[in-house]
Formats: sequence, structure tokens, C-alpha cells
Amino acid sequence: MSAAVRKNLLWRQASLPDGLGTLLIVLAITLSSAHAAGEVDTSFGENGLAATTLLPDLPGVRANSAVVLPDGRIVVGGTAIVTFTESEIVLAAYLPDGTLDTSFGSDGIVRPDYPEMDDQLASMTVTRDGNIVIVGIAEIAVADQDLLIGMFSPSGDPVESFGEGGAVRRDVTDFRDSARAVAAHPDGGIVLAAAFVPDESNLLDRDFAVLKYLADGTPDPNFGVDGLVITDFGNFEDEATAVAVQDDGRIIVAGGAGFERDFSDIGFRSDFGLVRYLPDGSLDPSFGDDGRVRTPVQFRSRIVDVILTENGNIIVIGESQTELLQRVVALAFYRADGTLDTARGDAGVLLLESFSDFPFACGRCLLQQADGGILVGVNDVTTPESGVIALNADGTIDRAFGVDGYGRHGTFVEQRATVIAGERIVSAGFDVRPGEGFERIALTALTGGVTAETVFFSGFEGGEAAK
Repeated sequence: MSAAVRKNLLWRQASLPDGLGTLLIVLAITLSSAHAAGEVDTSFGENGLAATTLLPDLPGVRANSAVVLPDGRIVVGGTAIVTFTESEIVLAAYLPDGTLDTSFGSDGIVRPDYPEMDDQLASMTVTRDGNIVIVGIAEIAVADQDLLIGMFSPSGDPVESFGEGGAVRRDVTDFRDSARAVAAHPDGGIVLAAAFVPDESNLLDRDFAVLKYLADGTPDPNFGVDGLVITDFGNFEDEATAVAVQDDGRIIVAGGAGFERDFSDIGFRSDFGLVRYLPDGSLDPSFGDDGRVRTPVQFRSRIVDVILTENGNIIVIGESQTELLQRVVALAFYRADGTLDTARGDAGVLLLESFSDFPFACGRCLLQQADGGILVGVNDVTTPESGVIALNADGTIDRAFGVDGYGRHGTFVEQRATVIAGERIVSAGFDVRPGEGFERIALTALTGGVTAETVFFSGFEGGEAAK
């Protein structure tokens, strides 16, 4: 790969159900001046909106994650309501202009035939050979959940050589195991970040869990114990929600690092928490405090996405609450050794709490542009409204993007994922079908001013990357 191509990078993320995590894709790009960045792209779907309902079979569906295939198609994954007690996973594929790709599955839709009563999709990625990987939960019985991993071909068919019939289930405990994020590993394997309750008698005590699988769906015997590593920050409510893999195989898992509960407080306090593992699953002693980093932000804070820059630095986005439960978007910038990059934000931490008329934003999506600029996908919990905020590399608002630094979608979509598809910034999530009250898959597009030249995995060429 040429130095010029490696210099022009754009990182993309996709979040999890309830904003609990994310997915990362890497695209090599060049800047384009054909369109002003941050405007609604009316050539996408119908005036910038592509919506898909699955009525009458499925009364509601929420898209939680999205990826871009090497051929430019956009695949969205989510969870659909079947009954009040049953849900199932749904995938939908779109052409770059927002129309359904009828060559994918059945008329653009895939509904995996998993036997559990309640399946939910959390995150997605794409392998270096173009297959689609999904992770989430499979509820076997009430309060009994297993980790779920599925693999599909670019046409939407299960990859039979992966696990059993294209799926892997993992029962880490006898209680609620939950996969939150997935990343493709440079060696062809798959890495998951998961929530783990070590003692079902104390449901408030959760630890970070990271799992590694080989390309055929078997646990990696050279990673941790049977492909599993569990890390405790030493307090209640540790929650892993995001994962990224470095070129050298080291793994970063991020989320919330909790405290012992003080019952005089309103709920649990938590900080931004990151852990870095060596390729064998052991804690990396060169990162933070023996592999762990804890960053106080406000009263209750949690990372929902993590990306890696070309020079090895780390950027995270999360949601932070004050003691009065006011929510704001928070970013933190770290050097490769886990120390805060104090040259950006306020000593390495940036709160987007005073952005124009958008004070109570929920951060869902994080992208980095070739020039170091940052795009932040946000939902406003008060308006409602959704869009993208653009920052310069130093954390200041990029006033040239959209209107005064903010690109509004023009229609509210509860965005859960953002991808770069050619010259478009496409956000995927759900909205409510007008006049009917049913949730449907919804995608909106802004002009991005970029053109994808090469799609590659972090660490090797020839595929699309995810965290």
C-alpha cells in the first residue's frame, strides 16, 4: 500500500442496541470538492431518506449496525419485533443510492432461521474475504442468554463452514451473556467485546470480557482460556461496549469502569474505561496502569466507540451524565501508551455541551477524516433531531461543515450506525412509519465530499475493516 493511500484514511463506526457499542470500518479516501460536505443528499432514497418496513410479518424493526461491502453496497442489521415476548434478527442490503438490493436474500431482506425465542443483533463487521459477521444475543429462556455469532456471504446466505450452519453460540455463564461489539482481526479471526456477569447472585457486578475466534468459528486456543479473557476494574458495573484491533494484533476494549455503589448517589458512578491486551490475551503492561486506563469525565460516563488513528493514537466517544442526569457527548483523546493527549480538548477530554441549540446530544457515531478532522453522529433527546457534528483535529468546531459545523439530516432518524459509502455519509437506524406508529429501518444521507478509492482492513489489504 502506498504512503499516499495510507495517509488518506477515513474511519467509520456503527453502534449497538441502546447505543452500547460500535463497529469500525476503514476506507482509504481522497477529498472531493464536488459537493459541500454536510448537506442532505437528495439523490439518496427519496430526498435523502431510504426507509423499509417489514409489515405485516414484523410490526417493528430497529437497525442497530451497518457495514459497507467492498462493492459499495450497504448492509444494515437490526432486531425486529415478532410478538411482545419474541424478537428476531433482520439484515437488509441497499445499493449505494439507497434502493433495496433485491439480489440479497429475499428481495433485499435476510431473516436468519435461528431457533431461540429471542435473538437480538448488536454489531456487525466484514471479513477480509467479504463475508458479513453479526454478533448479539440468543435468549434460550427467560434470563438465560448466550453469545451469538453469525456469518453470511455477500449474497446473504449463511456461510456453512462457520460454526454450525453459519452460526456459533457461546454459553459463558448460566445467566445473561451479551456480545456488544465485534472486530475483524488481522490474522483472519474475529474478536468480540462482551458483557459478563461473573456471579448471578449479584447482577450488579459485571466485568469486561473479550473473546477471540478463528475464521471457522472455533475459539482461538492461543488466546486466554478457550478464547476468553475476563478483566475486572475492581468495582461494580464494568461494561465493555466497544473493541478495536491494532495492526500488530493487540486488542483494545473500551466501555465504562464502575465504582463501588454509594447508595446516597443516584445510581452508579462510572468513568471511561479502556483495556489493551497482547495478542495472546494477556494485559499489555505498556498501556496505562498494567493494561488498564480509567478516565473520569462526569458523574456517569461510558464509551460507546473507539477508533485507532494511523499514528497509533486512540480516540473514543461516549455519553456522560451529570448528577442531574443531563447527558452530553464526550470525546477523549489518548496517546498510544494510554495517556491523555492534553493538546486536544480540555486536557484530552472534550464535552460537546454547548454546541448551538444541540445541548443534550447522545453520541452514537465517530469517524475520523484524512486530515485528522472528526465527525460525530448525534441524536438530540429533546427535539427530536439527528445529524452529524464536524470537528477539526484540535477538537474545535469545523464551521465549514453543514451549517456552522452541524449537518442536519432533515428528518429525525434514531441513528445507530454511520458509514461512508462513496461520496455519502449514510446514517442507519430507525424512525416511525408516518400515521401508523410502527418502527421501520431508516437510512439518511449527507454529502460527505469524499470518494472511496481503496477499501482495506487495518493490518492488511483486500477487505473492509471493522473494529
